[in-house]
Amino acid sequence: MSQTNPKLELINVSFRFTNQPDLLSNISFSTENHPVNIIVGPSGTGKSTLLKLCNRLIDCSEGDIRYNGISIYQQSPLLIRKEIGYLPQIPCLTEGNVRANILLPFQQKAISDISIDSINRLLRDVGLSEEYLNRDTMELSVGEKQRIVIVRTLLNDSKILLLDEPNSALDEDNSTILIRCLRGVVHQKGVSLIVVTHNLDFARKLGGRYLLLKSGTLIEVNNPSDHFMEKA
Repeated sequence: MSQTNPKLELINVSFRFTNQPDLLSNISFSTENHPVNIIVGPSGTGKSTLLKLCNRLIDCSEGDIRYNGISIYQQSPLLIRKEIGYLPQIPCLTEGNVRANILLPFQQKAISDISIDSINRLLRDVGLSEEYLNRDTMELSVGEKQRIVIVRTLLNDSKILLLDEPNSALDEDNSTILIRCLRGVVHQKGVSLIVVTHNLDFARKLGGRYLLLKSGTLIEVNNPSDHFMEKA
């Protein structure tokens, strides 16, 4: 693992919808020295919104967000979304086989620069075999689809992964596989994670720094269950 993880820093970030009170208010935190950041909190408190702010899917109302010391608003949105990959709650794959989906973000002229060895290595990193490349995406489980999306994001050389409720549709076995996969990309690839979940059992098993989002504010907590109780 690299000695330093990529730094994403939120500085006094607030967000509100038009003519609405603040959903998020004066939020500040940094991923520096914290490769795994788990955001928990009740439904409707803005957890998913906070993720989308981090790679400019939406823009904050006040404050600044910096990636490696430079405001993301001074950088290309395409570059930011490449470096900071967003994985929605429902994996986004198109019809066709896994190979086509993994190569989807790349222009045709750049595909020749991507070695099959790199793809196969990433597949193994997430617990899948190279035989998956020819599988139809419609035949995959939700857990398999999530791992394919992770492969695609890592192949695009993302340095930070934003994961929105990644285990919401998974059974216990697939949730365990996903946790092993996420730990692997952190320790083997030097990737940082910001994970949104309301599932405290998943949060505890994944481990990392816990951040509680409640009433528009974000605070670091040692044990989120001491502050927030909700059935998984």
